[in-house]
Amino acid sequence: MDWKSPVLLDEELTIGDPANDKEAELSRPFRLLVDDQGNIYVLDIQDGNIKKYAPDGKFVMTIGRKGQGPGELQGPMSIQMTPEKELLVDCVISSRLVYFTPEGAFLRETHLAKIPRALILADGLGDFICGFPESGQTFKEVLAKFGSDQEKRFRIAEVDPHYSEIYFPFAPGIIFNVTRENHIVWAFTDKYEIMFTDLQGQLIKRISRDFVPVEVTAAEKQDMINRQGPPEQGAKIPAVYPPLQSEFPTSDEAGRIFIKTYERAADGVSYFFDAFDASGRYVARIPLKQVRRVPIVWENDKLYTIEEDESGFNMVKRYRVAWRE
Repeated sequence: MDWKSPVLLDEELTIGDPANDKEAELSRPFRLLVDDQGNIYVLDIQDGNIKKYAPDGKFVMTIGRKGQGPGELQGPMSIQMTPEKELLVDCVISSRLVYFTPEGAFLRETHLAKIPRALILADGLGDFICGFPESGQTFKEVLAKFGSDQEKRFRIAEVDPHYSEIYFPFAPGIIFNVTRENHIVWAFTDKYEIMFTDLQGQLIKRISRDFVPVEVTAAEKQDMINRQGPPEQGAKIPAVYPPLQSEFPTSDEAGRIFIKTYERAADGVSYFFDAFDASGRYVARIPLKQVRRVPIVWENDKLYTIEEDESGFNMVKRYRVAWRE
């Protein structure tokens, strides 16, 4: 296909290359956060801490450490900046939310006695948007909002993954995020339909797009089985991938939404992200090499990714972003 991207990406910074800076080396970077000043926070789930870097990439400090005590992190899975400018770390294994200042001081922690073990994002009202599994007569993946008192406010969406019928890497799930405009953006991975819900649970926008299914090759099927085990009895490996990958939708300061597909670029490594503007108009497809299940970050006309080099090291990359007219 003769295709020209409307987005120009110019690599300008690498963080975590052990050949350049041993102190800045990353073990297993899993989440990124960038503040208003351009400081970069990297959640390292192997080391159980947050590594802070200045805008020029220089290592500043380590925030938190692995453990179960006050200010310690056990099983951290996400990091975000709250509206109050506090660092919020979701420790899924220990069912805690741990708060720090951007300067690294421990503030407090909240034990999640009423919220299911979940992936949690704070919204602009001080409440929580949570994705979690729910067992009952049938197993479901659920997206719901809980208040700061941990009481459930409302359910946004649910889906039956049909694990008994579909090999679990292909099972339907829910991807979600909270945008800068404080909208909940979410989608079922087996449908190309992106929903925008306000913080009261009302649907305010819907984006849909036709897509060409991507075939699952025999080599890819075997690779999945080698890495994740064979399908359960009766479960099938589909002939094609679902339209959307199980990764966070992300947004930039212009209100664009980016969502990851299974379409590969010509290099065989990068996947295409579809981009939509604030009105929901499809505007671009962008090939990126980001590590699987590690969200990208768009901030102040910069793109931040975590990528793997030829030796298997994971490093943070920053690109200057320019959109063609």
